[in-house]
Amino acid sequence: MNSLSRAWQTTRVNACTVWLLVLSFFEWLFSATSISQARGLNYRKGKTVLKRDCCTWEDWKQLATATDKKSGRWKWRFDPVSNKYDFSLIERCTSTLKLYRTKKQSYPMLMFLRSSLLRNFGNIGDSGLYTENYSGTKILIEEYVREVNRCLNFLFLTRKLSLEEKQDFFSAAKVSFGTTCLYLNGGTAFGLYHFGVAKVLWERTLLPRVLAGSASGALIAALLGVHRDDELDHLFQTFPEELWDICKNTSDYSLAKVIKYGNMLDISMIASFVHKCVGELTFQEAFEKTNRAINIIAPPSVTSGSPQVLNYHTAPNVLVWSAACASNSWAAIYRSTSLLAKLPDGTTEVCTPKNFVWPYASMNHPTRPNSYARISELFNVNHFIITQSRPSLFPTFHDELHHHTHTGYTLKIIRLFGLEMAYRFRQMDILGLLPMRLRRFLVDDFIPSAYITLTPTFSFTDIKHAFTKPSLQDIQYWILVGERATWQAIPLLQIRCKSEFLLNCICEQIGFSKSAKIPLEPTLTPSVMALEENEEKLLKNFKVQ
Repeated sequence: MNSLSRAWQTTRVNACTVWLLVLSFFEWLFSATSISQARGLNYRKGKTVLKRDCCTWEDWKQLATATDKKSGRWKWRFDPVSNKYDFSLIERCTSTLKLYRTKKQSYPMLMFLRSSLLRNFGNIGDSGLYTENYSGTKILIEEYVREVNRCLNFLFLTRKLSLEEKQDFFSAAKVSFGTTCLYLNGGTAFGLYHFGVAKVLWERTLLPRVLAGSASGALIAALLGVHRDDELDHLFQTFPEELWDICKNTSDYSLAKVIKYGNMLDISMIASFVHKCVGELTFQEAFEKTNRAINIIAPPSVTSGSPQVLNYHTAPNVLVWSAACASNSWAAIYRSTSLLAKLPDGTTEVCTPKNFVWPYASMNHPTRPNSYARISELFNVNHFIITQSRPSLFPTFHDELHHHTHTGYTLKIIRLFGLEMAYRFRQMDILGLLPMRLRRFLVDDFIPSAYITLTPTFSFTDIKHAFTKPSLQDIQYWILVGERATWQAIPLLQIRCKSEFLLNCICEQIGFSKSAKIPLEPTLTPSVMALEENEEKLLKNFKVQ
């Protein structure tokens, strides 16, 4: 009986590993096909060229500005008129706020901001406003956001308002504006892509306080969430070399590893590095150390199909690294991974139903709550930055920031085809015809708020990395892929998130947060500051001309 049981388990493992290998191939196929739709022969192809040739955001920004000027599209930024946002409302509000600030009218300014401080005020967050130019959006929108931030700083520093009035205003404004969550979704062979995205967001002072991750993304979220602000610079600089130190000591590089994990650089290497950095910290201890809320999406059970969201609210005593490994239970090496919890005396034990209860464990309806909705409930999240590393879903959703070469009915037909695929997969899921193990690869959960999806740019030649021994250059390459995917989104994220992060900064200084005080104006590198100063000079010269 035991031999039959072992034979059945072996057959099941082999079948799963073969399925993972087949899935990895189709993910490469879908990703390359999806990206090829955004390429063409006209000037809009410059977007792909920019992302391929530049290695830093500063270089990309300069080349993007030069491309916009050469194409003549740069003038579009200086014309405030557009049917995609309420330009007359934004113009009036900018003038009103500037008038209040010039005359130092604190109370009218406070009342005005209290009713108008929204993330998508006047539809300025519409992604269509950020695809006309590579370098930015309407100058009027950028001026409005800068003026709002100047007024927030003024209200924080003014002596005409009492401390209680400031506390009431900024606490209400923070709740009203909402929170952003960086959601690192999926992984398989693309896990390091998430790290590149986070690196760019950190360098541009756009890294949110709420982090979430599933599969390989859970490992990166755990790594980011246990480092304080003063430690992140060192992490981003040394991560490739330190990860390579672990990878190069592994001598087992063979075709068997590809069949088992779908990639030569199996997920256990990244997990080992994360365990080394995270240590035995629990979700509660990590939050108290960094003031970052880590959310790990544990895989759904076969019976319920509902993902479990682990954070300092739902699982305060669970070890972060064990939750991140459990999120990768699709991999053969982690199928038996158990969650570990820290007891009051400092010892650890395996979580059992006796002392740990999974939320949503009994729900099995297709309309079950998903991880996005759960995070929104717990942390007042109304904006997601999703790094989508599940290329099997690429054909079913639209990357809003792509400067498509197809226009008119051609683009609509392509979009219609993707929507039809997504609709049919969801129908199969509702009728129970879609196996649970396939659902996570073919059906994406509903997102209950505004979001932006960042997708990596791959080519068919990248498949060679899955079959060759990984090197330090490979690790750096995949991180650079994530950086390049994020550069295009910086103008949109600055409009959507700058005011939020300034509110967080002010609230920390007046006692609403447990974290240490930080400067009101986030510091940038000298090269970035010089770049922005040059851009402002160019804009002023253009206005004069």
